[in-house]
Amino acid sequence: MAVRIFLDRPHAHFTNLDFITGRVLLQLNTNETISNIVVKLEGESKTKLVVPDPYPSHHNRERYEMEVHKVSQQASRPCAGSEIPPDYSL
Repeated sequence: MAVRIFLDRPHAHFTNLDFITGRVLLQLNTNETISNIVVKLEGESKTKLVVPDPYPSHHNRERYEMEVHKVSQQASRPCAGSEIPPDYSL
């Protein structure tokens, strides 16, 4: 069995509430019964924050803080094996 994911916008940057679309290609060497297909996408969010200068009259360099968050989203589409057409896409 081989699985490949093809995103419609493979090198795009995504933000909160964006829809990520594409196709999942499942290649089987033998006949299999499929009862459920689950797709899980994982990524990383990086945010750069400017720290307020407590003494603005000193003309100090701005300080930055970086926040990094791991994000994941799972999409599940249950269906009976006989209902999955050869070109089924989520």
